[in-house]
Amino acid sequence: MTSDGLPRVTEMLLEDVGDLRALCLTAKGFWTNPERRITLLPDAIRAIAADKGVSLPPIIAIGGPVKANECAAGEVTATTFACTDFDVAKRLAADASTATYGIRPSDDEVGVELCAALKNVYAIALGIADGLGEASGIPRHNLKAATFAQAIREMSILVDRAGGHAETPYGLAGVGDLEVTGLSGRNKLYGVHLGKGEHPDGALATMNKLEQTVEGYPAAPLAVRFADQLGVDEKTVPLLHIVARILRGETGDVYKAVAAAVKP
Repeated sequence: MTSDGLPRVTEMLLEDVGDLRALCLTAKGFWTNPERRITLLPDAIRAIAADKGVSLPPIIAIGGPVKANECAAGEVTATTFACTDFDVAKRLAADASTATYGIRPSDDEVGVELCAALKNVYAIALGIADGLGEASGIPRHNLKAATFAQAIREMSILVDRAGGHAETPYGLAGVGDLEVTGLSGRNKLYGVHLGKGEHPDGALATMNKLEQTVEGYPAAPLAVRFADQLGVDEKTVPLLHIVARILRGETGDVYKAVAAAVKP
């Protein structure tokens, strides 16, 4: 998400946060602050609260492979609660866990939040591999696997550079969430359209008609700008840049483009 509504929503909730043990954040994405810098949502919420003179409770970043329908049906689900105060994360995780809803506490708010935002972008690339297979009749499983591995590698680099833990993308917030999204998520389905040869704007219109939000579409250019802010160039995170370029309609052959980005 681009989180255009974040300031207004945050301002609406500030009146009622005083007595909360923690503020649990499930919305994911990037926010462009008034100085035109890209930030993660917890920092955005803190900045808005500080501007209003409001003290916030600890923020819990919730991320991981949680499909809402399965979770609601009581199917086994594992997720991550991250807070800069690890004791808060542990206590809330213990209180909210059930026999089927398992929570792994973490102190890596940055890593969990960044994985949650980036996986939507990288899931588009996974969908492209599936779409190429459907269109050609030739499975692209190897390409998809290589794309998955490259995505996690790039996420680890970006998380580390942003001040998070480089290993976080190799857990539930990264590998787990990207696996779920790459199987049947909206961003993956959008990528399938692209892999089958549809123009990015036309494919997006199709998804919109079905009321399926593609968070990775607006997030991709913001993710590139965020990487630039961190000093991470295209040579270091080529897949991220390729996805953004594909969404701008600047690549002719998406198969060659993705293949080049994931080639060792």
